Parts: sequence; C-alpha cells; structure tokens
Amino acid sequence: MPGSMARARELVEILVSKGVRNWYYAPGSRDAPLGYALAGLAETRAIDLVVRIDERDAAFMALGAARAGKLAAVVMTSGTAVGNVLPAVMEAYHAQLPLLIVSADRPASLRGTGANQTTWQPGMFRNFVGFEADLQPEDGLAALREAALRAVEVSLNGSRENATNLGMALAEFSPNQPDLNRPLRNTPTDPGRSLSSTPLHNAPTNPAVQFASATPPSSPDPLCADAPTIPPHEFPGPVHLNVSFVEPLVPAEVEAAFAAKHPAPAPASVPVSAPDAVAGPGFTGSVIIVGDNQGGPDWRAGERELWELATSCHLPVLAEPTAGRWRHHPNAVRAASRIVGETALGSGVTSGAVIGRATLTRPIARLLKRLKGMKSLVKMSELAQGSFASQLTENSRKWLENWREEGERLAAELTRDWGIHQAARAIWEAEQDIDLFLGASLTIRAFDAVAGTPGVLPSERGNPADSDRVPDLKRIHEPRLSRRVFTNRGLAGIDGTIASAWGVALASGRAVRAVMGDVTFFHDLGALSYGSLETTPNLQVIVLDNGGGEIFAGLEHGQAAPPVRERMFLTPQRPDPAALAAAAGWVVETVRNLGDLRAALARPVNGLSLLRVVLP
Repeated sequence: MPGSMARARELVEILVSKGVRNWYYAPGSRDAPLGYALAGLAETRAIDLVVRIDERDAAFMALGAARAGKLAAVVMTSGTAVGNVLPAVMEAYHAQLPLLIVSADRPASLRGTGANQTTWQPGMFRNFVGFEADLQPEDGLAALREAALRAVEVSLNGSRENATNLGMALAEFSPNQPDLNRPLRNTPTDPGRSLSSTPLHNAPTNPAVQFASATPPSSPDPLCADAPTIPPHEFPGPVHLNVSFVEPLVPAEVEAAFAAKHPAPAPASVPVSAPDAVAGPGFTGSVIIVGDNQGGPDWRAGERELWELATSCHLPVLAEPTAGRWRHHPNAVRAASRIVGETALGSGVTSGAVIGRATLTRPIARLLKRLKGMKSLVKMSELAQGSFASQLTENSRKWLENWREEGERLAAELTRDWGIHQAARAIWEAEQDIDLFLGASLTIRAFDAVAGTPGVLPSERGNPADSDRVPDLKRIHEPRLSRRVFTNRGLAGIDGTIASAWGVALASGRAVRAVMGDVTFFHDLGALSYGSLETTPNLQVIVLDNGGGEIFAGLEHGQAAPPVRERMFLTPQRPDPAALAAAAGWVVETVRNLGDLRAALARPVNGLSLLRVVLP
C-alpha cells in the first residue's frame, strides 16, 4: 500500500490537474503529508498557497476565492479543526458556490476509542455537501483518484448531469476515466468493519454522497439519525474529502534526519548492566497512570482505595496536570513521560493501572499500548471487581525512589535556563488561590514535565530513621491544593481556549489564569472583545510567546527544510499579543525573564489582564 506521503501527493496533484489552483492550508500534525505536498507545488508556482492558523478563516478565504471565480480547496487537520469550517460550508451550500474541503484524519478503527484528536469526521457536514468520501489508508491510489475526480465534478456541476457550472471550465477527463456514477467500492470489508458505500449513520442519506469506507456499525452515532435529508444537489456547492493518514507523516529524508538526531532511548542516569538486564528490585514494577476527565459513578470510592494502594505499594504516580489532587500524591513523578520515553525505567514497567483519559504524550500512549498487549493494564472500572490489587503487586521502595529521583533530575535540567519549562514551573508554583486553564499543544506538555510537589528524596534524608518518610500533603501550601486545573482535552484542539477560560471564570466566580502559546492565542482573538454592558471575570491570559508553533520543532517536522518548517508548521505571526489585548481594553504587561515573571505572578488577578512572556 502507498504511504501517507505518496497518497497526499497523488491527491493534491489530481486536484491541481483538474483546475484546483487556490489552496488554503491550516497547519497540523495529521495533515502534514498534505502540507509537504502543497509546499512543493507552491515552490514551483504550480499553485497559489495561503497558510492560516485558523481553519474558519482559511475556509472563508477559500469561499472568497470561489466568489471571485476560482475553484479553491481548504485543508485542515483532524478533530475540532474540521468543525471550524462548517460556517463556510453552510454559506457555500446556500450560495451554490463550489468549495473543496480536504480534511486529514486518523484511521477509522480509532473512532469511538478515545484516541487523541479523533472523532466522526465523515458526515460532519451532513446535508451541506453534494459528495463525500472517507478514504482509508488501504483504499489505494485508484480509489483516491476516483473520489478526487468525482469531488471536482460535483462541486462544479452538482449531482445532476450536465448542470451549469457557473462558467467555470472543468478540465477534460482522461479517456480511461472510471464510471463516476457508481459507488467507489461495493464489496464487504473485513469482519468488524462496515460495508463499502454504507450510509454513515444507518439512516437515509443524500444518494449523491458516496463513502469509500464508513464508520463501523458498532460505533455510537454522534449525530441525530432522524435528521431530515434533502434531494441530490442540482447545483454547484461544497464537497468533502476525508483522508486518513498513518505514520510516517513526513518525507523519508525528514524521518531519517529526525531518527539520526533522536536515537533510541538510553538508560540516562538509571544504571543497568545490560540492555536486557532491566530486572530486579528497583528496576521493574507497577505504575499508576492518571489522565484527564476522571469520573464514573464509583469514582470517588474507588479513588480513595486506589490512592491508599498507591501509597502502600510504592507505586509511582504518572499524573497529567489536570489529574486533580493526583498531581500532588506523595508518589507523583515529575517528567514522567520523559522517564518513560528516555530511560530504562520505562521499559521496566511490568503492569499498571489507568484512570481517566491519558492521551497527552506519545511515550505514555506507547506504554499503555504495550501494557494492553501484555494484558497487564487495569482500568478504574475493574477496581470494584477485585482484579486491581491482584495484578499490581507491592513494589520495592527503590522502584519508587528511582522514578522520583529521575523525575526531579529531569525537571531540574529542563528548568535550568529561561524557557517555556522554567516559565511553566513558576506559574505552577505561584502561591495564590487562582485556578489554571492550560492551553493545548506545547503548553500543557511543558506543565506535564515540570509541575509537581517537592517531596523528600533519598538524597535529602539525614539518617536511616527518615527512610520511611514520603512527601506529605500537609507540606503543600493550602491554596495550591484548592486550585483547580482545567484544559480542553476532549479533542485537544487549540481553538476557543480564551473563551473557555472566560466561561470557567464567570461560572465559578474564581480568578483564573489561562496559559497558552502564541498560536493558540491568535486562534481565539475574537474572545478578547466583549460587550460594554457585560460582566467581566477576573481572568489573566498568559501568553508564552516563543514566536510560533514550537511543538512542531520537537517533532519530525523540526528536521524539514527551513522554509517549509517555518511556513507550514511554525507559522510565526506578525502582531504583538500585548498590543492586540491593549486595543481591546485589557491591562497588559510584558516580561522577559524569570524574576519579572515571578513578580507579575505575585500580584492578584483582578479584571481582565494579559501577561506576555517572551521566550527564546
């Protein structure tokens, strides 16, 4: 089967050959193969390419191109990014204007599983598109080509034969063009998957909409199955190509450069005699992984039991920043995902328990996958069945000590110099009763690495009588215990972060600090504006301004050619966040070092303010 890069190039080149020359691209990770393909064509001036960080703006720009007589496509990554283009799709439908929506996606098998940035994208635009195809990695280039040709035809002509195309010329199809009036495929797929060309929601749908592959019947229906349908579109309008990509999502040379720069994890400071000698007391054991959105009818009772079990069995607690008081557990470990991905301790985990939705980092996700494969991962729902304690046996105290010491070492290393980790640690440790709302992407990952509660480490113990001491919650400043930490981790999109924090502050009546990167800030500029007669909360927006989407610099895309890396992924923006907020009436301040940041954090949060933290 062709890889993601080959499929992306084929799709883009087919659409370009049929007259799609105006492209509007919103950066992301899952749509990166399309980004690389577009960047290559833009360099040769084969297309006109615009890069916008806001998918809603990108979609309306493409709609503007359609009004000017140009067939345009808007490209976005998976998750909430797709939902952001709905307003433009609705307008295109009612205005009878052609518009191509090309959304990247994860494989269909991940829908409904809780996978990060994965939702039901096929069918999202329902009756507003005249054609839709859900293309999976196994569909191959022939199906992809057929769907692309059909999408262009329907977008320009509508579903009716010989419909008017608003004067836009549709390039001649090749003589061996496939029959575009039949379904893309009409054979059953493997057991457990849906039949080809099956309506997405098992309800009457627009017969002009063909699905290359549909959601498995066992997946829950996210939309109302009784929604009214409309007859086939007999006019130009929007169409939707949903294309699933799998890793690698980068060209081969970029992947090779990244692998050379990031070799296989070494044991770091945890000594082992040989790569396969990670065994024995202190080097193997169980862990507890706590993600976002813990809950369930028996959560509180089960949590207490699990909390006590973690303490008595010396279980390292690998908790995300939004895991509530678990981040302050005596056994909580800083930089846990880095330990898992970069040291021998990660490969020494033999079993574990998971609470909530742990989707924040790749190393933890790989650990969960490994433990599931070993059938040694217990979920919170299984705690009441008595299977938890039987699987998680008591660890040696050395196992826990190794995790905590390595976490403190890594956190100290990350916060040695001025940067996003040092800023995140200062914000986390600010001793005020102020809730936090953490932005997605690099921001929450920085907090995940350094946020924690200092405890008693072996190196701090004065005599053997202290050997049983563990960090005590009573040592934590009380306001820090009562502080709540929020984030939008359902689909982990960067959109609406300021507005969400505003809603938390208004509804709770508490002061809130919303911490985010500059790209996330620019994505929600509309939230800076508010009615002159409206109640305003005590909300401080802290912008960690490193001049673009630096999360991509730490991924494979960081090894792309500088022009591609800068334009298609880092996307530095021109405006000054502080100047924009000041124009909207916010109180603003800019800091450039740790001392000034700490001084700013010591002041109370009253009214609306923005703190711009300039980072290297």
